[in-house]
Amino acid sequence: MARVQLIDVKKIYQGKVTAVHDFNLDIADKEFVVFVGPSGCGKSTTLRMVAGLEDISEGECYIDGVLVNDLLPKDRHISMVFQNYALYPHLTVFENMAFPLRLDKSLRTIPWTEEEKAELEAKIKKLEEAGDEKSKAKAEDLKQKLEKGHVVKGYTQDEVFEKVTEAAKVLDITRFLTRKPKALSGGQRQRVAIGRAMVKDCKVFLMDEPLSNLDAKLRNQMRAEIILLRKRINTTFIYVTHDQTEAMTLGDRIVCMRDGFIMQVGTPAQLFDMPDNLFVAQFIGAPMMNTFNTHLLENGGKYSVELFGVKIPVDGEKGKALAEKKIPSQDILLGVRPEHMTLKLKKDASSIPVTIKVSEMMGSEIHVHVLTQDDTKIIVRMPTLNMSEEEKAAIIPGQEVFLSFESKAMHFFNPENEKNLLAGPNAVNSKGPIILPGEKPQEQKEEEAPLCGPEKSEEEK
Repeated sequence: MARVQLIDVKKIYQGKVTAVHDFNLDIADKEFVVFVGPSGCGKSTTLRMVAGLEDISEGECYIDGVLVNDLLPKDRHISMVFQNYALYPHLTVFENMAFPLRLDKSLRTIPWTEEEKAELEAKIKKLEEAGDEKSKAKAEDLKQKLEKGHVVKGYTQDEVFEKVTEAAKVLDITRFLTRKPKALSGGQRQRVAIGRAMVKDCKVFLMDEPLSNLDAKLRNQMRAEIILLRKRINTTFIYVTHDQTEAMTLGDRIVCMRDGFIMQVGTPAQLFDMPDNLFVAQFIGAPMMNTFNTHLLENGGKYSVELFGVKIPVDGEKGKALAEKKIPSQDILLGVRPEHMTLKLKKDASSIPVTIKVSEMMGSEIHVHVLTQDDTKIIVRMPTLNMSEEEKAAIIPGQEVFLSFESKAMHFFNPENEKNLLAGPNAVNSKGPIILPGEKPQEQKEEEAPLCGPEKSEEEK
């Protein structure tokens, strides 16, 4: 078990391309942290720098308080599961899992067996009875040796068998130990790869998109098994994925990345309910958050937005939060998640008239694509469980309905830097403070908080 610290870490290829920028993160002992982001965001590169498979161009990486920048992967006390399994086709499942143990020839201190302990105690007693100084000195040396245990090189056959069979029981692959990889399914091969990493006495468990090669059903099954596995082995996990569903279900904290920058670090609930910026808001959640260019109006401490000709009041907690931060009237990007919107057949004061274009039946819910009068596209997620037959019959292309949402579902973003107007001054980003679960955030002046991610060029704006 170990704490992992990454301080101002950069990865620069050939002195030109910067894949990871100023990466700062503190991972607590036994914490499960997920790196998530689109392809090319630097998440796998960062993981490989922790593993020692990529050199760190700048910055420092500590594992259990030890600087590991110059240590070989085998000396970092880590285990890694790769995306493509990397199993030896000519070896059985048992031999594949045993391979890292047979390869390990490092010196280890192990406790004495009961027979060895009794034998040493008898020698100590005999030397003490001798009474001379030389015998007493030898007796003291044997006492220290008895307390510390004895040093061995590598693992014995019995230890290898015990560790492999124990891991196989946990992963439910005991019956496959005599098979070769070609006789296994994709999910079974992935379990073997995880088992091979489990047998080592590691401080940090690294997983690089281990489920991406599996089909949807197997992926869901393996995701549940990784959650159970984490509870059983209880070590520090760093998990890389591009699938936000995996990130939300597995991680204690999520590190959301883009273009080599950390965009936000937080619990799954924090990233979903209070995204620091528009990128995180749209990346986390499926379908993607709906966004609208509109104007936030402040009048005597009361707020409202005008959307498609309809004035919608911002009351409740969101209105109170805007007033506390004294947010002035301004142009904004308004964000509302599809699952927080509803469609009605009858119009009310704050509903928006829309026309249904496409509906997607997903089983437990329907994804309804609608168009406003100015052809703005909006997606609405509607659970089917409590829908009446009349409501289900109304979800047909061309049907005019009315869209509404509550103010607590609104997210307000600055259209220039895409920052959440209600994000706190201690929001974690590539340059912000590192806050571990249970720790109190340090005071930080809001005006000094840097922007998240790379600055946009004039063309991008």
